[in-house]
Amino acid sequence: METTRAVSDLRASRGPLHCALGVFDGLHRGHQEVLQLAADGAAASGGTPVIVSFAPHPIEILRPAFAPIPITPPQQQAEVVEHYFPDYEIAFIPFSEELSRLEGQAFLDWLQEQVGPHQLKQIAVGKDWVFAKNRSGSFETLVQWGAKNGVSIDGASIASWEDERISSTRIREQILKGEFEAVEEMLGRPFSLIGEVVHGQALARTLGFPTANIEIGSTITPPRGVYAVESRLLADGEACPWMPAVANLGFRPTVADGAPALVFEVHLLDADQDLYGELLETRFCHFLRAERKFTALNALKAQVLADREAAHAFFAP
Repeated sequence: METTRAVSDLRASRGPLHCALGVFDGLHRGHQEVLQLAADGAAASGGTPVIVSFAPHPIEILRPAFAPIPITPPQQQAEVVEHYFPDYEIAFIPFSEELSRLEGQAFLDWLQEQVGPHQLKQIAVGKDWVFAKNRSGSFETLVQWGAKNGVSIDGASIASWEDERISSTRIREQILKGEFEAVEEMLGRPFSLIGEVVHGQALARTLGFPTANIEIGSTITPPRGVYAVESRLLADGEACPWMPAVANLGFRPTVADGAPALVFEVHLLDADQDLYGELLETRFCHFLRAERKFTALNALKAQVLADREAAHAFFAP
């Protein structure tokens, strides 16, 4: 799948376009209902299903002090689409204060102009989605605009789990608690982090446990600690097999030098390969222990060995 970055690039896509429109943070099961409507429309017309999201998140511009930590920042969102929803293209609306001043129908006019007036065939949203200036745009706004412009409008019903609405906010709360089973139920896939492997201090290698230090950027993370995880390379649009691993998420209090910075490092249990510059996806399987500070490196090394054995035991058949 070719990943489209800017919404204006959709002019070059094979039309007609069937657009799933929304913020889609996490691409959870509720969002997937919207995606399915666009996919169904594209299948019927021979068109292209497209996910149109926003970057940055509108709240980052409108109320930055209240902006949520994202589950899937734009780059991760694009990777999730590529590997979990490969039939879709994805494009991002560059949200700005200027765009936020548009009323509902004016925003839709702008969107149609961006993708090409003859490209847009369908817009699918959640029926409760609101947009545009002062949240004045609603599903009814879309229906009225669609009728005037020859664009089909479809709305997905609210998805629920355990009798409550599935939402990005609810998923964030469960990630912060480390409730991975609940998160998987609402996402429709295991919770994972995606990032590039970067150079670290190489301390783990000197201790005999080489790790891949992963740059995860600004994204929500579970509680600090050590986890049994599975990792896989995402290379050239292809996902490689999952590999058992043990991961540390925290501030490395035993060896931290200066201001603490959150570190996410993964040690592959059955492989030792050069991963620098590679894109790695890591899904969380089991919490092993909380982060702690050790008085000496020998004590840290002994605990890391115990963590490795605990992860091996978790994955043992």
